[in-house]
Amino acid sequence: MRLGSGARALSGRGTPSMARSLRGYYLRSWRYQRGLIRQAFGCPVRETYGMAEIMAAASECACEMMHLWPEAGLVEILGNAGPAPRGECGQLVCTGLLNADMPLIRYRVGDVAALSRDENGCSRDRRLPHLARIEGRADGVS
Repeated sequence: MRLGSGARALSGRGTPSMARSLRGYYLRSWRYQRGLIRQAFGCPVRETYGMAEIMAAASECACEMMHLWPEAGLVEILGNAGPAPRGECGQLVCTGLLNADMPLIRYRVGDVAALSRDENGCSRDRRLPHLARIEGRADGVS
């Protein structure tokens, strides 16, 4: 994670930052990396998830919830025998809504994720559906 390396290099220098927040595009960052980046740059670190096909996307809010972007596409989480129950991991299957030239319908993205059990949104009154977690690639390649 390059941002983490930069944060390690800046750590302890007291370098002022003009950033209000930093956003990582989903390469899984660990809690210690986020803490190091937050400390070095003096601002919150947020994650964003997406893919080149633009069929699904999600952004982390200040409450640390990964809210889906419904305007990008429809997201399903499928287990071995159909839809995975909320909170349980399964394969991300998406239908894109933005690409009229080559629509992908119920496309297995290759990522494993879980929808949150909580359907109420976050404390900032965002009612968008959100992911409980993104585990990574189904084939183990990241």
